Amino acid sequence: GFSTIRVGDALIGQDVATLTTTSASQTNRILASATTYRTLKVLVQIKSGTSYHATEILLTHNGTTVYMTEYATIFSNSSLATFDADISGGNIRLLVDPNQATSTEFKFSVSGIET
Repeated sequence: GFSTIRVGDALIGQDVATLTTTSASQTNRILASATTYRTLKVLVQIKSGTSYHATEILLTHNGTTVYMTEYATIFSNSSLATFDADISGGNIRLLVDPNQATSTEFKFSVSGIET
């Protein structure tokens, strides 16, 4: 579920439900409303078997296009996923591409600044 702490126009520590997939196909996670939030920082934790991967992603948008950079990435054995982002249905979405077709669990923590 969501746990939100607000400080002025900022959203801090929004915990997004766990996403688990057994496919190497792209899936998405809605992060926030594009009309409400302009900038997001996403901390992602990924687990598959005994492999672990953590990354941080910074996103901003102009209303139609999301610009992002992924940084501070670390993993135990090999990279477990790649990421992209878009706006669809008025929401900023993180597009998740698991690198394998085995059970992979994603957890997200999102911080954002309102438009």
